[in-house]
Amino acid sequence: RAALLTPQARKGLYAVGLAAAGQVTLGITTLLFYVPLSLAAAHQVGSILVFSSGIYLAHSLRYARPALIRSMGRVASKTPTPPTTIATP
Repeated sequence: RAALLTPQARKGLYAVGLAAAGQVTLGITTLLFYVPLSLAAAHQVGSILVFSSGIYLAHSLRYARPALIRSMGRVASKTPTPPTTIATP
């Protein structure tokens, strides 16, 4: 059976996950040390890394198998939507 994700999409998922985890860790460390300039600057550079890896992931998912896209549509259609109420005065 063929994999639903391409190797590039898998690398993109790993990159986004690692970059986001690193960014969270760096942000918490920055706050715990009362925002030293070097850590604050590194946190800003980390945001560029998260953004770039997100772009890479979006690009690589463009070439994912159609079965993945269909399965995501099924998952989205199974999630219940909360009822909307309109308040009338």
